[in-house]
Amino acid sequence: MHAIRPTLLAAAVTLLAAAAQAAPPAAPVRPVTDTYWGTQVTDNYRYLENLKDPEVEAWMHAQADYARSQIDKLPGRKALLERIHALANTDARRNGFVQRGQRYFYQLLEPGAQQPKLCYRDGLTGVEHVLVDPGTMGANSGTHYALDYYVPSWDGKRLAYGLSAGGSEASTLHVLEVDSGKVAEEAIT
Repeated sequence: MHAIRPTLLAAAVTLLAAAAQAAPPAAPVRPVTDTYWGTQVTDNYRYLENLKDPEVEAWMHAQADYARSQIDKLPGRKALLERIHALANTDARRNGFVQRGQRYFYQLLEPGAQQPKLCYRDGLTGVEHVLVDPGTMGANSGTHYALDYYVPSWDGKRLAYGLSAGGSEASTLHVLEVDSGKVAEEAIT
């Protein structure tokens, strides 16, 4: 049997340590068993649901750091990401078209905007009118708003839409007269 040289041993230990760090951090198994209608169900990772637990937070950050380190290693990733951003931010995008008579309702996302605006036009070549712009709502309060949904009436004269504040996803229903842009005082939370 041959003796292992100290430098070779040190190199092997270094490689093994690097390989161990290259793996994603493992979450400890902590089984909790509950009985539902006579059937036992074991959940090994229920404790991970407590996002305020410092240990869970540390594990999540370690997972994110590991994922970032792997993603950053992908060849050509940076150039591809820059190209995607360049293409995505060249033109305004219009989507979610709903036609009511000759009136078209849709969302408009302009380059650099965080939220789409709700717009309409009369006919395909009509002038574009902005009905709801979540990007300007709450500007002075620091609260941001998101447009969750919209449904125009069959005649296109009124529009129901849902707005949520501060990322809550708890929409408030509003009704708007399209021609005047006037929003009804009543709203449904």
